[in-house]
Amino acid sequence: MLGMTSLSINVAHGQAATDFACGLPHVDPDRLGLMGLSGGGTMALWSALCDGRFKAVEIICYSDLWAHFGFRDLNYCGMQVAPGLFALVDLPDLQGLLAPRPLLVDIGAYDSCFKVETAMSCFERVAAIYAAAGAADRLELDPFPGEHAWGGNKSAAFFGAHLAGG
Repeated sequence: MLGMTSLSINVAHGQAATDFACGLPHVDPDRLGLMGLSGGGTMALWSALCDGRFKAVEIICYSDLWAHFGFRDLNYCGMQVAPGLFALVDLPDLQGLLAPRPLLVDIGAYDSCFKVETAMSCFERVAAIYAAAGAADRLELDPFPGEHAWGGNKSAAFFGAHLAGG
């Protein structure tokens, strides 16, 4: 009714939380990373798109093509919806907008929410965008033999490499 979506409200709340965290004495605002699983992957993507303070992003089990997970599988919740966006872009296009920032994508081989075949199609399109942006070396994949969960095989090294220094 007010021209807002759950997604936009959640992103605004995330920005407020980031503002707060950046004001803490032990937080280096130049070394912020962000990761999220499923709906958290949605939030990680949109938060990073809306806030350039995040220097590296990990999207976990939120890679697919909207025609597949949104229509074929009816696999989404209200907080993952941005009305009208389907006509303009697809999920890999949005993930590709993170380039040249470092991006790690986790895909579960047995994920029943974001099926591996179309999740990999999404990743391949993101890889093409990163390559076109001259940032292919900043895109990583963590394919893991699990369900809808965090693989965790590359996270520590990924964030360590891209957020080191200070």
